[in-house]
Amino acid sequence: MAKKKQFVTAAAAFAVAASAVAPAITADAASTTVQLSSDYVRGGDLDAALDKEYKGSEIYWYKSSVDMNKLGVFQTAKGFVKGQGIRVEKKLRVLNHAQDIQPEEIVLEEGVPASGLRIQPVLFADGVKYNKVVTYKGFSTEKAGEFEGTFTYSNKAFGVVTKTVKYKVVASKVELSEVKSEVMDDVLSVTADVKNLKDGEKVELVVYANRDMNAALPAVQAEVKDGKLSVKSGKLPAGNHSFILRSGEVKTDVMNFVVEAPMVKDVKAINGKDHVVEFNKSVDKITAENKANYEISVNNGAALAAADYTVAVDEKDPTKVKITLADGSALSNGAYVSVKVKKAILDTNLKPLADDFTKTFTFVDNSAATIEKVEVDGSNLKVTFNDYVSAVGLVKVNGVVVDSADLSALSPYSKELVITGGATGLANGTYSVQIANVKDIANVNSGGVASPNLTTFTSGNFTISNVTVAPTVSKVEKVDENTFKITFNKAVTAPTVTTKKNGLSLDTTVNATGDAKVWNVDVADNGGVLLYNTGETSVNLALNISGFKAVSDNVVGDAVNQSVTLSKDTAGPVVETRFNEIVDVDATGTVDEVFNIKFNEVIQNPVQGNIILTDKDGIRRTVTSATIVADANGANTILQVKSTAIQTAGAINAGTYTLSLGAGTVEDLAGNDLSSTVVSFTKSTGTTTDFAVTATAAANVITLPFGTPMTNSAIDLSNYKLDNKALPAGTIAYFDGSKQQVKIELPAGTIARSQDAVLTVSSSVVSEAGAKLDTASRNQVISGLIDNVKPTLVSAKKLTSTTVEVTFSENLAAVVDAANTQDDFVVKVNGVNFAVTAVADGTANDNKVVLTVADYNVDQTLTVAMADATINIADIATNTVEAKTVVTATK
Repeated sequence: MAKKKQFVTAAAAFAVAASAVAPAITADAASTTVQLSSDYVRGGDLDAALDKEYKGSEIYWYKSSVDMNKLGVFQTAKGFVKGQGIRVEKKLRVLNHAQDIQPEEIVLEEGVPASGLRIQPVLFADGVKYNKVVTYKGFSTEKAGEFEGTFTYSNKAFGVVTKTVKYKVVASKVELSEVKSEVMDDVLSVTADVKNLKDGEKVELVVYANRDMNAALPAVQAEVKDGKLSVKSGKLPAGNHSFILRSGEVKTDVMNFVVEAPMVKDVKAINGKDHVVEFNKSVDKITAENKANYEISVNNGAALAAADYTVAVDEKDPTKVKITLADGSALSNGAYVSVKVKKAILDTNLKPLADDFTKTFTFVDNSAATIEKVEVDGSNLKVTFNDYVSAVGLVKVNGVVVDSADLSALSPYSKELVITGGATGLANGTYSVQIANVKDIANVNSGGVASPNLTTFTSGNFTISNVTVAPTVSKVEKVDENTFKITFNKAVTAPTVTTKKNGLSLDTTVNATGDAKVWNVDVADNGGVLLYNTGETSVNLALNISGFKAVSDNVVGDAVNQSVTLSKDTAGPVVETRFNEIVDVDATGTVDEVFNIKFNEVIQNPVQGNIILTDKDGIRRTVTSATIVADANGANTILQVKSTAIQTAGAINAGTYTLSLGAGTVEDLAGNDLSSTVVSFTKSTGTTTDFAVTATAAANVITLPFGTPMTNSAIDLSNYKLDNKALPAGTIAYFDGSKQQVKIELPAGTIARSQDAVLTVSSSVVSEAGAKLDTASRNQVISGLIDNVKPTLVSAKKLTSTTVEVTFSENLAAVVDAANTQDDFVVKVNGVNFAVTAVADGTANDNKVVLTVADYNVDQTLTVAMADATINIADIATNTVEAKTVVTATK
């Protein structure tokens, strides 16, 4: 039934005429029926409208005589006076009133406060349901199940109705939305919004490696707080993966993501000296700053020597490496530059680059240098440019020319210029530095007349104030077990430092470091006052630092009290496995291979007898020597182990070797012994570095003499392309004689012309030792591919009533008119054979010949077919014409 607004006429509901309300007896004493005064039934309360007694005697009413759903008219209620034999009647008009509460099915969620219950449909006597405000009780969502609750509707005009109803509480499902993800440093991070998660429930991240839904990695439980979810995976391998979030049976859609292998994104020249190598991931500082992992050449010359440039990882952004060329190697405009970044560089997860990266470009710098900032340094001014500067012209400070003797740069090609005394005598205020004819370093190494970019005028402002900024101590840090360093906010003179332990002074020595902002302090025993008492491994020292002043303006810094904790080195040296390698230590043409075992600190006192060497079969081999040698930085961190028992002509035999280093095999400088440890080495057959191969071809068979044992990647056809296209269907590749040589046979009908082609070899082709082809060998031109596609008959044309010209798909070798060439053709007119009596070549080496046959009617159908038997006519590459082809001649 449709719901509508309820209306009640006020006059009808509340204004009753006095004559209608006043008691009235309409019968005389002899009558048996008494008419009582009329009234209204309000709020559905019939009892309230009926008289209770008549002249002191109780009245019994026949309530069925009043229809509570009949509104708007007077009805007669009938009854009798008990024990008196008197019937009574009363005129009543029923007003609209509430009769029932009729809610729809009520389903609540477990653990979610009940809501939406205060408005319910209430059925009135007029048959209409009205949405009314009700009160309720007994509705709980603490647990799932079916329960009862009570609704009550109460209104003075419309009455009171109470209804007990059943309701259900169902377990609510978790909702996961706004799922977002990102990959950083091989870790997948996922965030999402979560609803309806109850105590004891959890949300998990499930990663499917390589998007294989049957290869789920162990689930990781997410952290959920205030409806927000966050979770991170473990380290993931490079590749295309997918993930879901799940909570019980609730799962999100599968989402894909990519973990990139470490790679170089780009190499950029910022100016003539600075280059930036951009990686897609943060790089390992040790390998990224190893100059051996870069090759830089200019104008096709030899690679620059290590002394010609520096390499440094950007401290703020470790995905970038800065290469700075020395002044003498600065680039000139038009220089052809090649920068090779080697795959030996690792990311911070110690994963190597997928491949070497080489970028070649022509260097062009057309931007002149300008002032970036001017700083006050005591009485001096320091001007910083946005590019390296090779020369400046006239310099003025606040309009006054500066003597050239007062100008100094940090190096011949520098971004900084110091104006000595430039701030002397200036009052508080803002001033400017103006510089004319500033030359950058473009073309300074051009070999001819240098033509750097010129800035005719540039300026910058600086401010003088009488606020004196004294130097301060920035931090105090431990260096080693008896040394700490003090770092100041600016360059200072040597500070005075006192060091006390438990209030007693220790011997203290202050040492310069080459950076006037940093000073090292050595602490030692002072007579009976020991830095470390017996059994002590850590001490806290009280420091007083004073007597220092700024180098720039002699402003003295305030004395300061600090503390520092020094601790003894009690940890033994640890093997850095990733730097272990087999090396040839013989600098001559002969070979002498040894095991180099790298440690995390300087080591000493090797004990050869503590080393046990075993081969892959578990057979012990004699250790010939064990010595300590320096690493690339000159520190003695390498234990070098040699065994002639596993060498052939000085080279270590192929195989896997295990070296068990017993406790005390080496010790660090503090005398801490190495704990027992085991290291392994594998010597593979063949080369382990990128190598070259020259491919050849003969009779459409390509040969690749790798010269070193290869993996099956070398016979995987998907790793090769010819003229940048996949090898044709039917091609086969196989190892020829050994795994050091591969042959690729191209099928018939796939080489359309006898000409050179480019063979491309994927970087996925690797040797058993893990080596790849060098860059030049991955794209090379090969000769010896021969046309092996048969020519086909493509059309025929009626020339005369006795001749037919036929055309082929390609040029033919010379065609001789002979019985065997005549027999190559089958000519039919209207289905009847016409013998070919002559074959005329016409223009030599084109694709047409003319056939002569007996006289025929040119209006009839003529077909030309190649014979089924052996064909003699061939193309220039001697491929005979395809047999059994048929064409219909045209006029």
